[in-house]
Amino acid sequence: MPSYIPENYNLATGTKWYMIFPFQKIDSTITSENIALNLFNFSLPEVSMGETEFGIRGVQIPVPNGVRDESKLITFNYILSANWYQYKLLYKWFSQIANECGGQTAPEMMDYMLDVTVMIISEYKNPLFEIVFHNAWIKNMAAVDFNYQDDDEVIHHSFDINFSHYTIKNLIEEPCYC
Repeated sequence: MPSYIPENYNLATGTKWYMIFPFQKIDSTITSENIALNLFNFSLPEVSMGETEFGIRGVQIPVPNGVRDESKLITFNYILSANWYQYKLLYKWFSQIANECGGQTAPEMMDYMLDVTVMIISEYKNPLFEIVFHNAWIKNMAAVDFNYQDDDEVIHHSFDINFSHYTIKNLIEEPCYC
């Protein structure tokens, strides 16, 4: 009977993830260094390679051009805490960016961009790797439905962020700059 090492089982069913925000940049009254959100759903951006056509004897052959082609928008779904603390912080972040009286200048906007980290942990709560979305800013906060007809005991919420690039740490030996 062949033996298998645990890395080959292909059973990542117990994997969990959570998001870490350095919200002291947004609200200096926060006593903890970071705030965590209990994510229940998100998708890593699709990664694809750009291509260019190369012609040989009249036949066009696609070849990679070395440029990554991907979306810079990601949606996160999380579980609200009982006191709506995470929602309040997200709304404060959104309100600081959305200036109803006029636009922000570029240096002021940089003040509200954060490096947002998603930590992937094993079923035993050991860190596996982390994804850091650099220069992120909140673009959209989804509606929250209030309904007595729902049987759910928890309230879910989602929001979108834009980011300049992301890095994946500890997935491979050298960081992946995406």
